[in-house]
Amino acid sequence: MPAVDRKRPSGELATALQRARTRGASASPRPVRQELVIDPDRFSELREPWNRLAGDSMFLSWDWLDCWWRAFGEGAEMRVHVSWEGPELAGGFALGLRNGLLFGMAGGQTDLFRPVMRSQRGLDALLEPITAGPWSRIRLRKLPSGDPATECVEEMLRSQGWFVHRAVEEICPIVDTSGSFDDYLRSLSRNARKQLGRSRQRLAAEGRIELTAVEPVRELGPVLAESFALEAAGWKGRSGKAVLSDEPRRRFWDAVFARYHRLGKLRFSGLRLDGLLIAMSLDVLHEGRLYLLKTSYDERYSSFSPGHLLYLEMIKRSCEDGIAAHELLGPTGPFKERYATETRETSILRAYRRRPASLARYGGRRLLLPRVRPAYGRVRGLLSL
Repeated sequence: MPAVDRKRPSGELATALQRARTRGASASPRPVRQELVIDPDRFSELREPWNRLAGDSMFLSWDWLDCWWRAFGEGAEMRVHVSWEGPELAGGFALGLRNGLLFGMAGGQTDLFRPVMRSQRGLDALLEPITAGPWSRIRLRKLPSGDPATECVEEMLRSQGWFVHRAVEEICPIVDTSGSFDDYLRSLSRNARKQLGRSRQRLAAEGRIELTAVEPVRELGPVLAESFALEAAGWKGRSGKAVLSDEPRRRFWDAVFARYHRLGKLRFSGLRLDGLLIAMSLDVLHEGRLYLLKTSYDERYSSFSPGHLLYLEMIKRSCEDGIAAHELLGPTGPFKERYATETRETSILRAYRRRPASLARYGGRRLLLPRVRPAYGRVRGLLSL
């Protein structure tokens, strides 16, 4: 498999704050004004300047955050903290408040979350009201480990007396597709190449193969219906993790795919055998990166490795079309590890005020859980024997 750098944050993320600091130092200082956005309509008005600060990450874009909030923000108060330097948006932090918990607009569907910012002053202005607010707890998921903005958030909270607990949440695999496909193929193990070649030959003996890779979606409805049905027929459907298994989840993905279809960014890849869809990938192409949002295959054909055959064709097409990278999304696993060339580590940060109830939660996270989890894992292992 390709060599993998397992703790390397993306270059854009690792240098974002340094670039912001440089821009801030070279320009004459402007007064920083704070604004609290609690109305989704007002948040919509910030779409263009927000997306300029979000850079190349789809998960930080206004379009993604808006879809996420409309699906999962029910019963919560929107609290998007923004800062302005003159007429320019200097920073933004997309948060919500529910039952005393201040949380980031990121869940299991998101692979990366952090503030967006144009300058260090803009970031500092964002964090001041967050550390001083009346909430007793803060939870921020999918923060990129080693990113300067993540470190600033944690340092600011600690300096204001919050108890902070941060732990690794996921390892997110990434495939570099900026080079030639032949070079990438040679980076795979000889055994992997042989297995894929044999699987392709065996599947061809079963019938007519049709491969479609990273194609724009023309008619959204039929593509979603076929893709969601394939996913629901497999292990995700049995475990309740398929799109069709949960109404908020269905609402979210319908909104995401409709939004990016309108933007012309939705892509579909499919492997068909005699016209039957046996593997698919429904993705978004954003700022030169392909985000593999929904993938599935027909388990009746698992011996032919349809998911692997389709994905290798997607890599080939991406190399030919100049797509920079594939975001395979976390958590990692054997399939993703076979193809990944680098990874991004994300963490979950929880902060607690110095109050009795909050201290109890902090103590449980800090002291009790690390001891309970190994025992829980051993018990589950014994019960499964």
